[in-house]
Amino acid sequence: MIPQTSLQVKQFFKENNRFKTIQCQTIKDEWVFRSGNHVAEYPERFKRIQINATNLTQALAFDVDHEDPLIFSDYGLPAPTIITINKDNGKSHILYYLKAPVSVGKAREYMIDLYDGITTAINADTNYTGRIAKNYMNEKAFRVYGSLKSYELADFGDFTKKHTKASAEAKKSKISYFSRNCALFDTVRFYAYKTKKDFAEYDDFYDCVHKKAISENQTAFDEPLPLKEVKDTAKSIAVWTWNKSPELEPGKWNWDGYEKKPKEEVSASRANENRKRLKARLSRRLEELKTDKIPISCKFFDKAIKPHKNLSPNYYQDNYSEGEESASMLSEAPSE
Repeated sequence: MIPQTSLQVKQFFKENNRFKTIQCQTIKDEWVFRSGNHVAEYPERFKRIQINATNLTQALAFDVDHEDPLIFSDYGLPAPTIITINKDNGKSHILYYLKAPVSVGKAREYMIDLYDGITTAINADTNYTGRIAKNYMNEKAFRVYGSLKSYELADFGDFTKKHTKASAEAKKSKISYFSRNCALFDTVRFYAYKTKKDFAEYDDFYDCVHKKAISENQTAFDEPLPLKEVKDTAKSIAVWTWNKSPELEPGKWNWDGYEKKPKEEVSASRANENRKRLKARLSRRLEELKTDKIPISCKFFDKAIKPHKNLSPNYYQDNYSEGEESASMLSEAPSE
């Protein structure tokens, strides 16, 4: 392993942290929210920092309670991006940063299988959420090693084939905390997408999502997640769905997360919308020019009368006879 200096890991954090504000644990054991730049500027103030979110994974994180942080080499795993070792007890966090964060879809399913396989192989803590990690920029509290290299999920392909099947029985008997969290998130978010239209107030919607999350947590897992984690997941889903999700039409989604509409139909619909917006914009502009007798610059006029790729070649001729009028407007324009 390559020991890393504070300057190197600070630079790595700045380049790879995708969250403007992160949750941190101070050296006084207080939980606060700070900007990533602030944490990098004063790393000695924080013991733990947020590296992942409920709906976004930018690093595969493992909590290794035994004193063998090099165990990854026994299974042919790539060199970890960062290994943060506690100076007092020798326990460590192993991090594999990803080149592309994983959110939803098949990549997430693959990532969960991969995560469970690695957790079983290196004997990592199955109750670790992977959301908060030791602050590897705090060189006073931790020794830091690693490659500072980011990976793609495909880089773990050989390991997945060799070890995830072997660990299948172990995963059935004790699903990792990370997997339970992901499974709960996926189930509840699709439920929220469908039920949002039934509510006029956010508070009522959140209560419904929260109750669904509690019910799912109690029935789906032999070892349920802590209630605080369930509440945080429900809140994250409710806030995003209420504020940002589109109004989903019946039949558009199959609620496994995939659109039913063929790609050609979606592309044609988008092109039609672009065409309408372009026509409306040109119509408004030409009306303004006619009404206010605003001089048209030759550059604008030449651009405007060229057939646009989203319009028929004869669109301007069919809808506007602006050539002579625009020319007269140009001739009437006051000279500078």
